[in-house]
Amino acid sequence: MATVRLAQGSVRGTQSSANATTYYAIPYAKYNGRFASASPVAPGTVEYDATRRGVICPQSASRLARVTGPKPPSTDGMAEDCLLLSVAVPTSASSSAEKRPVMVFLHGGAYVTGGGQLAWYDGYQMAGEGSVTVVSVNYRLGALGYLYDESRPLGLGTEDALLALDWVRRNIGAFGGDAAKVTLFGQSAGAYTTQLLVNAGSDLFSRAIVQSSPTSVVLTSEQAQKVRGDFETHLRDVLHTDLLGATSEQILEAQRAAITNNSNLELPFAPVTAEGPLGVAKNHSAPKDILMGWMKDDASVFVDLKLESLGVPRLVRPPLVLAATGPATAATFADPARRLAQKWCTEQGHRTTLYENTWRPRDAAYGAAHVSDMPLFLGDEEAWKAAPMLGSEPWQTQWGPRGHTARAFWTAFATNATVGPAFDNYRIGI
Repeated sequence: MATVRLAQGSVRGTQSSANATTYYAIPYAKYNGRFASASPVAPGTVEYDATRRGVICPQSASRLARVTGPKPPSTDGMAEDCLLLSVAVPTSASSSAEKRPVMVFLHGGAYVTGGGQLAWYDGYQMAGEGSVTVVSVNYRLGALGYLYDESRPLGLGTEDALLALDWVRRNIGAFGGDAAKVTLFGQSAGAYTTQLLVNAGSDLFSRAIVQSSPTSVVLTSEQAQKVRGDFETHLRDVLHTDLLGATSEQILEAQRAAITNNSNLELPFAPVTAEGPLGVAKNHSAPKDILMGWMKDDASVFVDLKLESLGVPRLVRPPLVLAATGPATAATFADPARRLAQKWCTEQGHRTTLYENTWRPRDAAYGAAHVSDMPLFLGDEEAWKAAPMLGSEPWQTQWGPRGHTARAFWTAFATNATVGPAFDNYRIGI
């Protein structure tokens, strides 16, 4: 076991593989209660046992379980005080004077599910193979993280992500990471947050990887206010409680009711921006290197969910999903990404490269689906073994080698902004 000393105390990690050590469940901010902004962790002499994963933030079951399978049963449960991150470092980090590039990951889950403490998002393989420091972040979800408040429209969850990035800037040097060379990368909702922080001109990172962001999805303040009204009405009239008196499970029940009442919205609980997610800041940080892309069939599972909600029988849906996936992927993911990339280049001077992942695993019902790239980057065979999106492709001969190549691509970008040449099933610069 290895121990790292920080201003807030010492953390004792565990060797995840021959090439990497992971420090789990490190508090990156002080939780100040429900619906309150967090604050930086105070200096102290606490000794953190960082050898096991911590809690994830309260959440219901994921609507994408038909793709990902169930969450791996490896966390310490759920709790509202969940502002934790994990840090994976190469075993050689302590013996090298040269600081490593840092990669900070924000998970997906439509802002209502997921967690950086899930085994799905372990970064030890990326750290060990690419000589980088990988950070996986929990942030508050659903009503607890994104219940609309006009004084902070981006939500507490986005505030949490910024606090995590600030923690990285102040502490990552102790893990051998270079605080001046931080790549923020996220998938789905995490990618959406990443693009918003690029738009806002954050200087807490210099590179970004945006994976399958629902780039053009907009949640207006009026829509968010209605979601909040439905949420509070359910608490008051059905559960006979209020925002501060409700249990976590009652919060989740009211959240589910609000989502059902607003089924027309793609992201009922999400950041709200006045100019929409394609808006860019007039005053911004130095130009960033950005890699942004989507899956060939990114919309397939969402098309299926929509058809199911309309009562279309399961056996009838496959050909309908096949026909609609291409146009839906273009409308939600690919075309808006192209437009945003152009705006980033022309209006902010960011160096932006686009990609498309076209690999369709054999016997994977949804093809090159949303989330199906994540096993290539984070987690391992054990973490993803129950995921239907793996299809019948063997891990040892397909997912393993492809993952090694994909991780090398991502870490090269984090190290020196290299984006080519394209490798198998990745179309670059489209």
